Amino acid sequence: MWLTRTRGFQVIIVTEVNGKIIGLTVDRVLDIANIPEDKIQLATDFTAQEKTRYLRAMGKLGNRLILLLDLNKIMDFEDEKFVNDKMSSEEIILNF
Repeated sequence: MWLTRTRGFQVIIVTEVNGKIIGLTVDRVLDIANIPEDKIQLATDFTAQEKTRYLRAMGKLGNRLILLLDLNKIMDFEDEKFVNDKMSSEEIILNF
């Protein structure tokens, strides 16, 4: 995942979803953290509740608990029409 700063405070998070490179524009980024794999617990280890359906994993970094979201559950990246309508190259920019 990469972060790119553009006009003013707009930030684009570039990531890969289902083999496609996409850009997500966000209002702000509070922190960038590298979490060791042994400090990440997958969401399958939690109870399956509506409240956690977008949760991919949780990471522990010092005394902080960091929630890792599952972009595939938040957006329908499998929808080929969505992808083809939104892009003419191999990049998609989404506004959150």
